[in-house]
Amino acid sequence: MSSDIPAVETLQWEELREIQIENFREQARRLERTCEYYRKRFADTDIDAIRKPEDLSSVKLLSKDDIRQSQQESPPLGWHACGSFEEVIQTQASSGTTGRPTYVGVSPDDQQQWNETLAEVFRTTGMSPGESCIHAFGLSKGFVGGIPVVQGLEKLGVNVIPIGAEPGAKRLLNVIDHLNPENLVATPNFARYLGKQSPKVVGKPASELSIERIACGGEPGLNAMREELAELWDARIMQIMGATEIAPAYFGECEYQNLHLVRPDLYLPEILDPNTKEPLQWEEGTTGELVMTTLAREITPMIRYQLGDIVTVDETDCKCGRTMPSLTCHGRTDEMLIVRGVNVFPSALQDVVTNSTLPLTGHFRIRKTFEGHSTENRLELLVEHKPNPELASDEIRESLSNELQSQLGVSTEIDMIPPQTITRPDADEKVSLIIEE
Repeated sequence: MSSDIPAVETLQWEELREIQIENFREQARRLERTCEYYRKRFADTDIDAIRKPEDLSSVKLLSKDDIRQSQQESPPLGWHACGSFEEVIQTQASSGTTGRPTYVGVSPDDQQQWNETLAEVFRTTGMSPGESCIHAFGLSKGFVGGIPVVQGLEKLGVNVIPIGAEPGAKRLLNVIDHLNPENLVATPNFARYLGKQSPKVVGKPASELSIERIACGGEPGLNAMREELAELWDARIMQIMGATEIAPAYFGECEYQNLHLVRPDLYLPEILDPNTKEPLQWEEGTTGELVMTTLAREITPMIRYQLGDIVTVDETDCKCGRTMPSLTCHGRTDEMLIVRGVNVFPSALQDVVTNSTLPLTGHFRIRKTFEGHSTENRLELLVEHKPNPELASDEIRESLSNELQSQLGVSTEIDMIPPQTITRPDADEKVSLIIEE
């Protein structure tokens, strides 16, 4: 166990949960005094009676739509904001990929918490003070992967090179070649794009550049690309996970590739049954919807916020010494499709396509021709084949369809398309695997 791990992350799980509940009660009492929005939400709750995580069920869940409505009715930060806009020193926005963006304002203390959380996330991935890191998330759109990540890396003592994704592959790869940073932060698809552009841009494969570690976040489906990225860059590929409303990142992957919540004194997680919203036990194999509560946020606190992420508990006893059970995130509940009664996430399809031994580029899209999330028809896919494949398109199509049926139980209708048909990411846009038609 590393001596750098904060003591709170190594406490016994039961003791840690007691601290979280104590911090929750303190936060809830403050919000009752200072915020009419939360005072109404706590109307049917006896805060003093909350003694264990299961007792949180008496508190109403908070959704993205609740936040949007709150901010539409009381701009700019909403009825749920617990301070004036004049007290805010930084405002960040969500990507808006699922509707109107939501906004988060932070006070000086809120920003300090973000910085400390991010520093711990990157420490968990293996970064160390004195190393360098090139920042390749978007910097121009005011979202939490931008400036806050730069500030968190600085808090750790890392030399940040804040290029951002916007200048493109030529600028980023040349800077890597000139300055030899050990670390890179980027979305998985953009990291893959950069790696594949390296021979053309700097005249050498990405594996011959200085990058030893890539912290990937912002998109689901990293596991499908992990092996390819590791080979492409000859680097360790580590996952980070966050959400605008909670923190830019608050889960980080340790050296054993387990994804842990850091600073659990600041964030309280729950796993709920996606249908009944009843709490589930934190046991290996438990799968449910992740709900988060900020325990010390001043300006825009989130109480039982539904992230929409479906997660599975992997390990409850990691060798790294952290006692927070590790998770795997499968995707968002609003991304899950039901195909002839079978639940499937785009990230699961990506796993199969990327890891297949068939002559595929690894790029595909779901052609969504139905309303909602459910269809009784086969799921339509566009899948790129490699140049001059040794198999005929019909053979590739049939073999891939069989793999998807065997591994995921999903029925598909596949159109094979030439390489480079699907647009590659060349900036900070998140990759969507679904095409709405």
